[in-house]
Amino acid sequence: MSKGSVIRRLFSKSLITDKKPVFIWGTGRCGSYLLYDILSLHPELCSPSTNGLRTKKGLWGHLHHGENIPTGIEDYPRPIEGGNLVWTPAGLPDKIHENDHDGFDQVDVNKVKAAYKMLCTGPLYDFSSKKCRILDKQPNYLLLVPLINKIYPDAFHVFCVRDPRLVVNSILRLMRFTSPDIAGPAYKDGFFGNMFPVGAMKRMDPLTIENLVWQVNALIRTGLSYSKILGERLILFRYESLHFHAHESIRLLFDCLELSPQNSLIQLLPDKFENYAPRWPTDDAKFKANEEISFDSSEKPYFDSLNDISARLNYDIDIPGKFNGEIER
Repeated sequence: MSKGSVIRRLFSKSLITDKKPVFIWGTGRCGSYLLYDILSLHPELCSPSTNGLRTKKGLWGHLHHGENIPTGIEDYPRPIEGGNLVWTPAGLPDKIHENDHDGFDQVDVNKVKAAYKMLCTGPLYDFSSKKCRILDKQPNYLLLVPLINKIYPDAFHVFCVRDPRLVVNSILRLMRFTSPDIAGPAYKDGFFGNMFPVGAMKRMDPLTIENLVWQVNALIRTGLSYSKILGERLILFRYESLHFHAHESIRLLFDCLELSPQNSLIQLLPDKFENYAPRWPTDDAKFKANEEISFDSSEKPYFDSLNDISARLNYDIDIPGKFNGEIER
């Protein structure tokens, strides 16, 4: 740390409150970055961020579909995941195992709190600034919920839900048809996102399509199970709702998170975000894997094991991405 940085830190104070932070998580490839970007615009929340380029697709970022930033938010900071900034320096292992109490015990809770406190600072003499709440997102926080709940017992947890069949297809696209320079680590030594649900260590060749389907299924069931410990603080947000009635979905989410309405901010956003879900193949069609449908016809039967969890999430069994009602907890 430079001398100037030390001096600035000595004469500044945190503008972050520990009360009611918001953590977003999910399976990965579930639309959580878009949701994170939307929530980051709210003036009562503060997230890890950058003013530079960001690959991951949301309001900012160009992964797969190019960049299309809505007019009016071009100069906002771009949120980034807090894992490497907050949790890794505090001792969290790279691979996250469900119920890994030994790994959780390695985490220095005070370092976690201190890192979040430094997300936003102001002059010591400024008594007018209202404190912001913490906002952070990373898919593997799904397996950290017990630890996060211990550190922040009043935190809101937003489970970003997407049709599990489309999640698996999106992971396959990333693995099979996206440049490693853009996609990031291939996770050759572990499950996608280095997320290990209970039972993962008994499964060989974790990046086969069979095990990806198993992993996504297990992660969703784990996420839903947290309603027992979080109650109303677990908010299930359906990603696909942003394709049909985004404004109303965002208003409801702000209300659930006890945030002010910010109607003028919501109006800057599309009411229907672009739907990049692939055309789903018919049962009798034979096809090869491609960038849109990233599995071939011989692999399609593996998706049948997702029918039960898809139905529980109220997705149409015949039309992936179409939902028929609220999510059953």
